[in-house]
Amino acid sequence: MVWNSNQKLSSDQPKIVDPSIFDRTHFEHQTFFDVNLQIEILALFHQQLNEVRSALTPDATPTSWRFVCHTLKGAASAVGANEIAGLAGTYEVQGMPSAAPDVVLQLAALHLAFARFQRATD
Repeated sequence: MVWNSNQKLSSDQPKIVDPSIFDRTHFEHQTFFDVNLQIEILALFHQQLNEVRSALTPDATPTSWRFVCHTLKGAASAVGANEIAGLAGTYEVQGMPSAAPDVVLQLAALHLAFARFQRATD
């Protein structure tokens, strides 16, 4: 997604995004309002989300679970993906659930947050 200083898509259609999903103001400040940098960083973060999907599975070890959640929390915070950062931070502190159904529920919540973020930044 490309936006101008009026927070509109390049097609001049306004797109309102819940800041709990994507804090555009934070992201713009972090990138010094450089649209090309924003595009590059969002592409890298979307790639990281795909890597997290592969790494966080019911087969993950508790150590890798915490490491991936910690890394995701930092990256998500940096780009203003607040919902993802919050979930990742919670999952890092709680650690990997011992029951497989709980792992599946946490992963589903995280994947839903990923989808909301991707829609917000498309």
